[in-house]
Amino acid sequence: MSNYSKPNDFILFPYFPQSAFVAEAAASERICYIFDSNPLVKPMFESEFCYPSLMGLRNRLQSLKTIAKFPDCGVQKFFNEQTYNEIMAIRLFLEDAPQDAINPWIRRLCADSLKPPNPKAELIEYVDIKDSIYKNYKTIFQEADPMKILIQHSYKPNFSDKDAFETQFKDKKVPIIYYSPYQINIEEYAAKNFLKMWFFAITKEDLLDAIPQDETQWVSRCKRDFQFLHKKLDLGGIFYIETHKIEDVSEFLKIALFYNYKNLHYFENEEGSKVLFLQKPKP
Repeated sequence: MSNYSKPNDFILFPYFPQSAFVAEAAASERICYIFDSNPLVKPMFESEFCYPSLMGLRNRLQSLKTIAKFPDCGVQKFFNEQTYNEIMAIRLFLEDAPQDAINPWIRRLCADSLKPPNPKAELIEYVDIKDSIYKNYKTIFQEADPMKILIQHSYKPNFSDKDAFETQFKDKKVPIIYYSPYQINIEEYAAKNFLKMWFFAITKEDLLDAIPQDETQWVSRCKRDFQFLHKKLDLGGIFYIETHKIEDVSEFLKIALFYNYKNLHYFENEEGSKVLFLQKPKP
């Protein structure tokens, strides 16, 4: 990273399959913009780059009033009545809550705790959602990557969208773009995670609109990606491409080579992913 960028440079992440490279960039004082169109990305991952104190989280959870009774909005049958009312109270609180360091963790960990009950169980047991959030966060906090904890607030990655970034930084050129597109079988994901999606107010149709589900859609997405990202990458800049299967980015690579991008480096990392450094030609 230090070979191709310097502190306060922008790095773009059009996809967010994992947080390691983003964390490294932010900890190195690069300004990171993530504009993954997958609506699950922000509520599931924005919390990872800011770790509030355990006491701060506990105090926030204790301040939440979870005693009201809520009407059934279609999922009550999956929960103990008291658990359902607590979930609804938290969901209602988060609708207007400020985006500080604590609330994204409450949103994420509450959603993570929502599991369909055992269909063979005669009685759905009560789950203390606030206690579950606190205990899970405590484990995460104790095992957190020190690099993420050391990220300064001013370099916390920005979760935006492509159009908003283009409006704000129309003529901005960047030295590095991390390109790592991924695929999700939405039918399978929605079947297993429908309660999480309900909590986030995300529908299966939202995911279908954002994530290609066949080869034709995938190829079209790769072409659109290159068209936009090529314009944002500075001369001599680097496409850092990471993928489990080269075939998944073959269309992107074909276009890049047509535009005379140079393959500086190719290797396989410890996770088994293929990594390429493509450099945009200089005049």
